Amino acid sequence: MAFVPKSLLRRLYIKDSLKNRDNEGFEFKMRNTLATGTITELIDLKIDDESIDAINIFFEMKDKTIQASQVSSDNPLRFTVGTSVTVFVKGKTLSEGEHKMEIAIKTREYGPIRFDITDII
Repeated sequence: MAFVPKSLLRRLYIKDSLKNRDNEGFEFKMRNTLATGTITELIDLKIDDESIDAINIFFEMKDKTIQASQVSSDNPLRFTVGTSVTVFVKGKTLSEGEHKMEIAIKTREYGPIRFDITDII
């Protein structure tokens, strides 16, 4: 599997996209400008060092929404170049200010990848 530097992976994140969605939860956006990848598992999503259960995480792409816990080798999420995805976390709203997120996923092409970003609400 190929090593992908965190500095490169951070370019997937759309800066200033972190926001609360009414009282339902929070969301952020990512856009693939690097290379096509196939997500086979959400390993972990942390916000301010707190892991979020995959059952509360949803990937919204074009006209489909998939719960992160449903993503697997048999039901992968194709993330082609130019594609945008909104990551929605249900049931948790964030306070105003700076938040650190850590994202770890497993891909078919690159194996496990992990990066962190900081954004402000």
